[in-house]
Amino acid sequence: MRKMSLVSLCLATALGFAPAWSQTAFITQVDSSGLLVTQENRLYARILDGSGKSVENIDPAALSVYESADGSNFVKAGGLGITAGSNKAKGISFLFLMDNSGSMYDTMSGKATTEAKDTRHYAARNAAENFLLSITASEDTVGLASFNTRYKLLSTPAKDKQVVARGLDGISRPPNAEAYTELYASLKEASLDLGEAKGRKALVVLSDGENYPYLQYAKAPHPEYGTRVFTGDEALDEALRQGVTIFAVNFGDEKDSRLADIARKSGGEVFDARNEAELTAIYQSIRERILTEVLIGYRAEMLAGDKRYVKLVYDESGKSSASLRYYYTGTVFGRPNPRAPSWAFLAMPLALLGALALFLIKFEKPSLSANLSLLYAPGVGMGTKMFNVGDRTVIGSDATADITISGDSRLEKSPVTIVKDPTTGKFTILSDEAVLVNNRKVTKKGLEPGDVINFNGTIAVFDDDETKGVPKGGKAHIRGRGKDGN
Repeated sequence: MRKMSLVSLCLATALGFAPAWSQTAFITQVDSSGLLVTQENRLYARILDGSGKSVENIDPAALSVYESADGSNFVKAGGLGITAGSNKAKGISFLFLMDNSGSMYDTMSGKATTEAKDTRHYAARNAAENFLLSITASEDTVGLASFNTRYKLLSTPAKDKQVVARGLDGISRPPNAEAYTELYASLKEASLDLGEAKGRKALVVLSDGENYPYLQYAKAPHPEYGTRVFTGDEALDEALRQGVTIFAVNFGDEKDSRLADIARKSGGEVFDARNEAELTAIYQSIRERILTEVLIGYRAEMLAGDKRYVKLVYDESGKSSASLRYYYTGTVFGRPNPRAPSWAFLAMPLALLGALALFLIKFEKPSLSANLSLLYAPGVGMGTKMFNVGDRTVIGSDATADITISGDSRLEKSPVTIVKDPTTGKFTILSDEAVLVNNRKVTKKGLEPGDVINFNGTIAVFDDDETKGVPKGGKAHIRGRGKDGN
């Protein structure tokens, strides 16, 4: 028994984590997507017994959930329900974020080489491919992204793992100007992309070094971010905002000083790998750990503000442990009431009715391109105008924008941009300040037909049907936040 314990301890150390069995409850993800409709919040949690083994069949009486608006004054939540095996039944959405900076093409000891098989990139690629092809669970989805000077989403989470594995072939050695390591910016971007998924979301990032921003070291504005340098706090905050857990894998002697902290505070863990075999074992370990989690549903308390703190307490054999996490919710829940006001639950049905109304409206003219259809604007009411969306469309408050909504102070400070990916043909909405899409605050979201966008009271619906209608052309203008001057 002693020998087995020593082996287990050595394996734990090799995989980059140390036993933390004095704290046996871990909140790994907060899913607040059901708040608007049901007032139910959900926690994914990993519960360990005294020997460090995961516990899936838990006595509900052993768990308590508390919420707070300030992290100090907590109120006990009710309506507690526990589901074991949820991640096995509903699947896990993985996004692999692979470092593709210049140093990934060195050897494991950090020496330059011309032999592809000796590089860190080669080992990382093979380990990722082995893991992707080993996942046979039909409900699991896997996506792929890479980063260096730029972040690049290669594949959104999909069930066809072989297609995603082939995407690894698209990762190649970058030129010098693209070989920097925008780690924090890429974690933020990846969290936004994975935030689109439902249920359990795991971002697995592999990096062989520190955050190495282009602006700081190239002494020139970043080709996409300009003079902005992202911080580790921004990366962590976005992960928590999107309900994403970060698992970090250090692949080399150099380590980023904040990456381990970001991973743990997001509900994940950090690992160290020295070769392809250890990488493969770590990836499998991450999935196995997630599969042992329990899903805890509870009735959310109506506290002021859109940032909440939630605490999970686990009592076992007279010993108590707790895990604390914060999450974000919409401002519709910014009232300290014991129950949501009745109008709050009308918001989503009204949005859905609006989308349905769009299909019932006979438009003045069809559109050949992707488009935004004005549904409602203050002082105007229902509308039937279509505004074409091109490869890059700016929605702002002045005449320089492609679509102008005049009188909107929010757009004056922060215009909204819709861009088209030339490879996939998909559209993404981008904004420095959060904009409401389907009643959810986002700064980046892949758009789907029927998505309802709220520009500070001006409601539009996105459609990317390019199979019918007339060609694009001209600028669109909405005077007085709603009148069309196309």
